[in-house]
Amino acid sequence: MTLSGIVKRFSDVTAADGLDLTVNDREYLCLLGPTGAGKTTALRVIAGLTVPDEGKVLFDGREVTHLEPEKRNAVLLSQTYSLFPTMTVAENIFLGAEKARFGIIDQMRMYSETRELLGRFGLNVPGSALVGTLGVGQQQMVEIAKALRGHVRLLILDEPTSALNDAEVENLMRTLRELKAAGVTCIYISHKLRELFDIADRITVLRDGGCIGTSPTTEVTED
Repeated sequence: MTLSGIVKRFSDVTAADGLDLTVNDREYLCLLGPTGAGKTTALRVIAGLTVPDEGKVLFDGREVTHLEPEKRNAVLLSQTYSLFPTMTVAENIFLGAEKARFGIIDQMRMYSETRELLGRFGLNVPGSALVGTLGVGQQQMVEIAKALRGHVRLLILDEPTSALNDAEVENLMRTLRELKAAGVTCIYISHKLRELFDIADRITVLRDGGCIGTSPTTEVTED
């Protein structure tokens, strides 16, 4: 995935100013930068949720700048979850892609596939459970499972550990390492530098809407 010369203005604020960014296939790229650097804008442009004023978005060399989000095979998981708390885990995961048999929703099949998906992350939650009864870390795993159900290739995480406890953070890191081994590419934002050294292949720093540097994780220190 490549961003080339991305410019995005919101009224008199320039959130992206000629931004160039590349993430390689099967790579974990982490973005750093202060508030207002343009990190979230970059992620939304990649996911197709924000259309740039200038520049191009390329996936596998193909321009997708104006392509709908659902056709990009990329999913942005922000700090605000998109789950419906009064619906079951299975209903959330398969929302818009419900399994049916003879024209009737096949709940048992959805429960079975939900159990298989969540089992990949060591999450033992029944598909019939209401999302609103789950903890924050469990809801996050449901969000990731929902993304992977659509066979997403690029997973974009915007400060995913901001509301997690230590055990939930470790579970997320383990899950991300497993997804990396399975071939999933990831862009990751966090202000917790120790996390980046756990999973990142490269680190890119943004400032004032532009990229000021990218380095392999092995060539930089936390300081």
